[in-house]
Amino acid sequence: MPPKVMPSDSASVQAASGVVIFSFLIAVLFLGRVVLEPLAIAVLLGFILAPPIRRLRRLHAGRIASVIIVVVFALAIIAGLGFVMEMQITRLAADLPKYQSNLQTKITSLNNALVPSGALEQASSTLNDLADELKNQRSRAGGNAAQNGALKDQSVTPVPVEVRAPQPPTLERLQNLISPLVTPLAMGSLIILFLVFILFYREDLRDRVLRLVGTRDLQRTTEAMNEAGKRLSRYFTIQSAINGAFGVFIGCALWIIGVPNAALWGMLAAILRFLPYLGTPIAAVFPLVLASAIDPGWSKVIATAILFFGGEVVTGQAIEPVLQGQHTGLSPVAIVIATLFWTLIWGPAGLVLAVPITVCISVLGKHVDALSFLGILLGDEPALAAHEGFYQRLLAGDATEATFQAEEQLATKPLSGYYDDVPMKAIALAQADAAAGRLSRDQQIELHNTIDEFVEELSDYSDAPKDDKEASPEDRQTEKTTGNPKKTRDEPPVSAAPSRPILLVAARTPLDRSASLLLAHILKSRGLEALVEPYHPNGRGKDHPPATLDAQIVCISYFGVSQNPLLVRYVIRRLRRLMPQARFLSCFWLHDSSAEILEDWREKVGADFVATSLKEAADICSRETPGASKTPEPRVEPRSGLSIMAQN
Repeated sequence: MPPKVMPSDSASVQAASGVVIFSFLIAVLFLGRVVLEPLAIAVLLGFILAPPIRRLRRLHAGRIASVIIVVVFALAIIAGLGFVMEMQITRLAADLPKYQSNLQTKITSLNNALVPSGALEQASSTLNDLADELKNQRSRAGGNAAQNGALKDQSVTPVPVEVRAPQPPTLERLQNLISPLVTPLAMGSLIILFLVFILFYREDLRDRVLRLVGTRDLQRTTEAMNEAGKRLSRYFTIQSAINGAFGVFIGCALWIIGVPNAALWGMLAAILRFLPYLGTPIAAVFPLVLASAIDPGWSKVIATAILFFGGEVVTGQAIEPVLQGQHTGLSPVAIVIATLFWTLIWGPAGLVLAVPITVCISVLGKHVDALSFLGILLGDEPALAAHEGFYQRLLAGDATEATFQAEEQLATKPLSGYYDDVPMKAIALAQADAAAGRLSRDQQIELHNTIDEFVEELSDYSDAPKDDKEASPEDRQTEKTTGNPKKTRDEPPVSAAPSRPILLVAARTPLDRSASLLLAHILKSRGLEALVEPYHPNGRGKDHPPATLDAQIVCISYFGVSQNPLLVRYVIRRLRRLMPQARFLSCFWLHDSSAEILEDWREKVGADFVATSLKEAADICSRETPGASKTPEPRVEPRSGLSIMAQN
């Protein structure tokens, strides 16, 4: 009988297999960089050149003709830029001797400015004295050894000797000239070869990749490839536009400052900015040196430094996040890590290809279940859902951060909608943890207190629509003609203040009372008087003050939707004896059963109404209340009275 494999052993085997596979992939990427680098560049250029080829094909141009036209046009643009840059560099080389004196003057002034401090100067002098003493001792020892064979008054004059290497042959000189160009030419040739091949057989390669992945899920594979192509096209298009505008701005500004060859530095800044994080500093070095050479002072150097630094800050922190951050689908942390990884593997080429390759990997992780962790690590989507993040803030006791998150969403949705979507679902997660024994009673009380603080922070928010999207065209026309806005369905009727309050009671746990606090806030914002009181099993309701016994509606808050609702029935029976005139609303929060099951539960517990969400419960209370105050009070009921700790 084969031995049983424990779950821990299986997890260890999977982890070891993942490490081995990852190490093998890194080795392949590093050892095969000579071929993989031009192939990756060609694939990315294929994504860039594919849209114009498709446009030419729509104009009834042949596939071969379209590819040749686009490739030749792209090479012509590159050659033109190279020619302009070569002319600028030649002119710069001819003008450099003019600036030699300024450079020497600035270097001398810098050396004079770097005066060492007293302590450093004393330490340096001491070390120099020790070195001189050691040197004198060696010279004296050598002099004593040669004293018998040399005359003291004889002086020896050294004869200078100059060694000249023979002139290398013509073939060797030609080889020395061409050898530095072999690697770039070979790289460029491979890129062009791969690019033409990919563009000629793009559809065939796509079909073969689909066949390799498998034809059982063509929809998902095709969607992944399309999404990768769209993201890369958008990335290169937007990045090229941003870098081009940045280069034009730098060139014009340098021309205004008076730095020679401003067009060269603008083109260099636009090209080098494709290198993440390092491109702009590298591009700024040459203009700074040239500005220092042409200006006897430091004004042009400072202006050039401010130009590059300020331009990069504005472009990288204000423009790029708005235009590019919405299209790459990558988080900033993923971009940094990917840049470091691919630079270590492929050097400068990896620095350029880091973002495009990571975009493809992120799309792969989004559509392949086995690689979903890559989409989570690299993607720009929130790591946690809104209610999960809110629950994490509650567990940490951070009501302030929870309030900040709530205010961002309350700018676009009403209070009841936000409470149902985020805090109520977070409390449901807490209820599940409590049912599984992962959340103790004390932790539930701490979580409730955090929600109480959170509700107080949002006490000035009302449950009113943020816009008139829900209003009908007739309502908007009435508002225009009469000048009086149409009341929404959430707005209570305008009349005298209600004579009796609405009582909200927790059926079992502090989490039930937390939901009551949220509901009370909504009711208060609608102009209804709401009192939040916990139910005391031990006191059997004797501790309720007279104000609560006069309630016209009693809302029983209960999160145990997976259990039998007999506990709610027990609570209603006890309270009905104290308040026979009240009507009872049973709130089975987030219950997703059918209306028939909910109606059956309502009859079992003896309630008059039933609700599953805060909005539904607030609508019932608004509908069944005789009147409401026109101006809602901004705060929920103070926490005085029955403390939540009394439940224990």
